[in-house]
Amino acid sequence: MAHLQLSDAEVADHIGTVMLSVVRDMAVSSQYGQDWSVTGVVPSPDEVFCPRFAKRIRQELGTLGPVQHFDFPMYGNVGDALGMLARLLVFCRDVDQLQPLVAAADELIAAMPIEVDHMTDSRFIQHLRNAVLHSHFKVLVDDQDTFRSRFVFLDINPRTGELTAKIVLTNNQLMAIVRVIVHQVFEAYLSDLPKGKKWVVAP
Repeated sequence: MAHLQLSDAEVADHIGTVMLSVVRDMAVSSQYGQDWSVTGVVPSPDEVFCPRFAKRIRQELGTLGPVQHFDFPMYGNVGDALGMLARLLVFCRDVDQLQPLVAAADELIAAMPIEVDHMTDSRFIQHLRNAVLHSHFKVLVDDQDTFRSRFVFLDINPRTGELTAKIVLTNNQLMAIVRVIVHQVFEAYLSDLPKGKKWVVAP
């Protein structure tokens, strides 16, 4: 657990970036819902990324006391990276339908040159899910180049306190794992539903 000790500055930075990413997404979602309700037409991507949505984001973020200007990375921060991973991991659970796909995805992840300790299996997705959902992670920020920062995830058995996995990822590795789960688990499942059914976004 010593690896997870955060300074006050680190805690504030993590909470701040997560808060900004959530409020940003709330603003976009709210404007999206309002436009859809008024027009009866689902907004297109061209309509979403327009000045009207930018104005809504500024309004929402401007209500936050710590936001004194908008000169900060609105995307691509720690809040985004962990948020994307967490959303996928929450639904990448041990259900019968996903188990073969998750096992195959674990094999792909295991083939990556990832720094790993204390793991006696190759269930990367399960260990990452446990670490994220119990907040057992830390970001080792590289002040010279944020893209060289590393993410440390610890899976700790809640009953025994035993460390069952320590996974250290670079930013590129974290995003590679996100893509593996998106394509090899979620997209693969939706492409081969039981009884020949399909889940597609189509006109």
